[in-house]
Amino acid sequence: MFEFEEFKKEVISNFRELLSQHELDLKLENPTPGNLRDLSLKLFANGLSKEDTQIFQDFFNPIKRYDDLETSIRRFPLDKLKPLKNFITAKTSNPDENIVKLLAILTQFGPRPFHKWRELRHLKKRTPEFCDPDDHEKTIVPEASTTAIGHESQEQENHIAEEEIVENKEVEIASADNSSDKEVIVKNKDKKKGRLSREETPREKPPSKRTSMKVHVTSPIFS
Repeated sequence: MFEFEEFKKEVISNFRELLSQHELDLKLENPTPGNLRDLSLKLFANGLSKEDTQIFQDFFNPIKRYDDLETSIRRFPLDKLKPLKNFITAKTSNPDENIVKLLAILTQFGPRPFHKWRELRHLKKRTPEFCDPDDHEKTIVPEASTTAIGHESQEQENHIAEEEIVENKEVEIASADNSSDKEVIVKNKDKKKGRLSREETPREKPPSKRTSMKVHVTSPIFS
């Protein structure tokens, strides 16, 4: 199967890249059959997905000899892990499919399992703009969407600016109103003061009018 050959190449290439960067579990850097079995137990104890569990079941307990998967891993014959070791160390390039799938789990290769990898591969072919989420890259956004986003952002900025202008005007009006009130209050106070000062000042009495009377005195005439 051509597609599985591509999957196998990517899995072993991923292993070699991680090995060169020392990002593998130490048991994989020294892939003895015993270390490979111990690493499988460790991953099983940490929890596997439904798909990974099925691959473990198909590899370690294909005929369901044991009731539980953990026991089947612990009692798995070490010589049956030699093909996995030979694939890792490049002593063989054509292992069984289950060996490749198991290595994908041990190296945390993604996407996996094979059917998910194949679906993603087909999706990439149909949509060139599609980005693999496992690559931690942003999906390409069409120009129209970018323009629409930019236009919406500009409208939001303009709306905020308009709100700030309205708020500033309201503050100015409020300040003007407050100052007018203060002026009116001051003027009223001044008027009251003037009225009080006029009321407190005693009124001067107008000068009294004196009437002058002319008295004619007639002297007696003595004869």
